[in-house]
Amino acid sequence: QTQLNIEQRYHLESNLVDALKNGELSLNYQPFFCLKNNKVIGAEALLRWNNPILGNVPPDQFINLAERNGQINEIGNFVLHTAIAQAAKWFVIQPQNFRIAINISPVQFRNSSFAEHIENLLSLYNLPASALEIEITEGILLQDEHVAQHTIKKLQQFGVRVSLDDFGTGYSSLSYLQKYSFNTLKIDRCFITNIEKNEQDRELSKAIIAIGKKLDMHVIAEGVETQAQDDFIKSEECDYGQGYLYGKPVTAGLFEKSYLS
Repeated sequence: QTQLNIEQRYHLESNLVDALKNGELSLNYQPFFCLKNNKVIGAEALLRWNNPILGNVPPDQFINLAERNGQINEIGNFVLHTAIAQAAKWFVIQPQNFRIAINISPVQFRNSSFAEHIENLLSLYNLPASALEIEITEGILLQDEHVAQHTIKKLQQFGVRVSLDDFGTGYSSLSYLQKYSFNTLKIDRCFITNIEKNEQDRELSKAIIAIGKKLDMHVIAEGVETQAQDDFIKSEECDYGQGYLYGKPVTAGLFEKSYLS
């Protein structure tokens, strides 16, 4: 078993090295819905790797590898350029409120000039800062509080939103809300999935939405797949929803056809 895993990892790694150069990496976009008016207000950019031999490799299999072998900066840069360029085109079609959300790896975020890099990209592609949301997970905050605080502050100073992803699954989520100022809180899908069956998940979801509202943050529920889940988050006045019920991740062309035309 271990042998296979090492072998698989070697396969992944040796193919990943040239994935960018060979044009195997691309982005899909999953819509965010405003729950008050059921309108699409933006999208999350999601990285996809399609390799001729390995087929579609899920991000949770290759992102860690890229972080370990140092490729993540190059790949992360590709994601930022592609998503920001795409969002700039869409912003022209739908200027009200449209935003693009991009996940950032701790390795990228630790770079002391990360905020400046984002600022340069926004002016390069002519996207207003308010149309970009940077999604970070608690892992980033665990590593270097001082750097994280500084970078979050800088990003927000020039108008970029910062979102805390997978909220509620980490180590000391509540203390982070006290230390950092986030614009958006994303409720992890693991709470939403069991809302109908599990009272504890229901109560926790309610509490997270209430905390977000008290602290003046927007709250997004991710992983919404059923009408009952949608009814529940609406009744709790959650701001936004993301999940298969509203739309699967699709190519840029399909996203535009389905949601922006």
